[in-house]
Amino acid sequence: MLTLFLCFSLETQAKNPTNETELDEAEITRRLHAMENRVVKPRYDPVVMSYLKTYLVRGREGTEQMLGRRFIYFPLFEDVLFQKDLPEELKALSIVESALHNRAISRVGAMGLWQFMAPTARSLGLQVDANIDERRDTRRSTEAAATYLKSLYKQFSDWELAIAAYNSGSGRVIRALKRGRGSNYWAIRGDLPRETANYVPAFIAASYLLENFEKHGLTPKFPAEELLLTTSIWYTRI
Repeated sequence: MLTLFLCFSLETQAKNPTNETELDEAEITRRLHAMENRVVKPRYDPVVMSYLKTYLVRGREGTEQMLGRRFIYFPLFEDVLFQKDLPEELKALSIVESALHNRAISRVGAMGLWQFMAPTARSLGLQVDANIDERRDTRRSTEAAATYLKSLYKQFSDWELAIAAYNSGSGRVIRALKRGRGSNYWAIRGDLPRETANYVPAFIAASYLLENFEKHGLTPKFPAEELLLTTSIWYTRI
C-alpha cells in the first residue's frame, strides 16, 4: 500500500527537516537507463523522482533503517522467489508495500510485509482469524505473495501490468486495457486509480535505491543482533 509508504515518508521527514540536498537528476536518469531489471524497464518519471527524494533526501534516517532490515527478510524472499521461478527483483515490492515493517497495517486494514487484505490472504491459503493471522508470518505471506504475483503474470504476460494489478486488483487493470488506449502500463496509466498510477514508479524508485544507495552516501543501520540471528519454527495447523 502506497499509503503506508507515505506515512513512512512523513515520519522520516519530521526527523530530518533540514536535509534537503539537491539530487543530480541527470546522473540519476543515466543510472536508471543503465539498470537491468526483469520486472520493469527503469525510466525517469516525476513520480519516480518524488519517491527518490524521500528515500535519498528527506527520509534518509528511515531509509537507512529500512536498508538494514533487508538483511532479515531478503534472504528468505530470494529463496521463495527462486523456488517459484520468479525474478529476484520482485523483492523490491515489499519496500513499496510495507517499508519492510512486518507488523505494518494500512489505513484500510492491509497487513504484513506484503500488505494483504484479509479476503485476498484467505483466497491464497493464509489463515486469518481471531487466533492466527498469517499475513504476519514472514515465510507463509511471502509464499502467498509469490503465488499471487505468478498468477497475475500468467494473466497479463507483462510484469508492469502484473504488479499494477497486485496493487489495485486485476479487474481495474483489465477495465483500463479495455478502454483501448494501449496494451502496456504506461499507456493505460491515466485510466488507473491514482495509487496504482504511482505504483510502478514507486517500484522503480525502490529498485534504484537497492542498487545505488551507497552512491548517495546511505549506510544501512543494522537491526539488533538477536533479530539477525534467527531460525524458523514450523507449526502444524490443527
